[in-house]
Amino acid sequence: MKTEATTDSPKQSFLDKLLTTFNLFPEFNETALAENPAEVMNAWRERALIIVVFASLIANLPVALAAVKGEFKIIPQWAADIVIIIYLPCIVFSLVRNISLFARIHMLLGAKALIGAVQLITTQLIGGGRLTLAFLPVTALVLGGTRAAGNILLLCILIIGSITYAITSGAIVPAATHYENITTGYWIFQFFVWLGGIIPQLYLMGHFLALQDRTVAAVSAARCRINAESERNRRLEYEINRSGEAERQKLGAELHDGLCQHLAATLLHCSTLEYRMKDATSTHLVPVQGIREAIERSIGMAYEVARGLCPVRIEPDSMIPALQELCQKTRQRSEISCKLQADRNIRIPSPEAGLHLYHIAGESVMNAIKHSDCSRVTIKLVGNNNEIILEIADNGRGMPPENEPTRGMGLNIMRHRARLIGGILEIKSNETGGTSIICCLPTSESKA
Repeated sequence: MKTEATTDSPKQSFLDKLLTTFNLFPEFNETALAENPAEVMNAWRERALIIVVFASLIANLPVALAAVKGEFKIIPQWAADIVIIIYLPCIVFSLVRNISLFARIHMLLGAKALIGAVQLITTQLIGGGRLTLAFLPVTALVLGGTRAAGNILLLCILIIGSITYAITSGAIVPAATHYENITTGYWIFQFFVWLGGIIPQLYLMGHFLALQDRTVAAVSAARCRINAESERNRRLEYEINRSGEAERQKLGAELHDGLCQHLAATLLHCSTLEYRMKDATSTHLVPVQGIREAIERSIGMAYEVARGLCPVRIEPDSMIPALQELCQKTRQRSEISCKLQADRNIRIPSPEAGLHLYHIAGESVMNAIKHSDCSRVTIKLVGNNNEIILEIADNGRGMPPENEPTRGMGLNIMRHRARLIGGILEIKSNETGGTSIICCLPTSESKA
């Protein structure tokens, strides 16, 4: 019986689908959120404030129009005009980005509190005034945090308390008969019911948002520590590698100036001895000639080792001559055509970068000779203001990306060298056959 493996994916609720379909907020990746959570949160609050402003304009438009037309008989027309004069500028200024986000949140919610006050005065307990004022502290908590929520809550308490006192004391006379049976005790009871409903919500939401803030801060701090540790390890690797390269150059210089010179002096003595034996027709002439030839080969090998240990000179414009010498050695040691295509005006940022690029080119050429069965290798060195690109391409068998031998020591070393100088190493198969190894190194201008 054939069974198919299935993966359980969480089902989206209707609200999740609705939010996904009508997403009005900008998308933020996890990296941006972890690196700078405050900036991401401020951007979200800016967008949320705009949404609340336009939603408020639509929801409160009937109340504003009624106040303009003078339909609120329970309050004087001049009071309605003051509400409109205060409400509209607050709505407009809440969209001005030059004003601080915290101040704009208070302007918007303060204007909505005025609308709630008008609703509470005109419709009293049977209208939507209490509901409007109940939503404002929650909105303030989401948009501006606990401080804004506390300020707006205090404003709403003052509005409800003042209106309750004004109506129960007779300062505001109800215009409708269905308000006549509402006693002072019932007004006070409804006030505490409103207060008892809103404060637990604010406490729970505030505690939850604070927990989220601490979680995001902890993740951000952990990411900063990881980045700092990675940077420290990278610098440590760089220093270790630089120390190793310095030792290599020192050993190469000692071979060149010490052993090679000593072998050259020995060759001179051997040549002199061979010349004297040739005049005396000695029977030991042939062994001496063999010794001389062995010394010559030893000198050549010593020079090769010395140049391998210290291939690139310190001058920044010596990269191209070093690659030309690499191509020449490749042609001499194998039957493979090796050519260099380079921008003559290119300059390597540092001696360390040049040394690592040279070793990457040498290892790539060696891999092509050993593993690709190629007949041609091309080394390209180009660059611009943003990056330097070193590409080593052959016409061999090629290497599919899915079969890339990531365990090879040579490839791992090349990747390590690319990382040490801030570059990226890419391996791909060419469309016409063969393999390309590409190292992209950002320049100092692009890093700045």
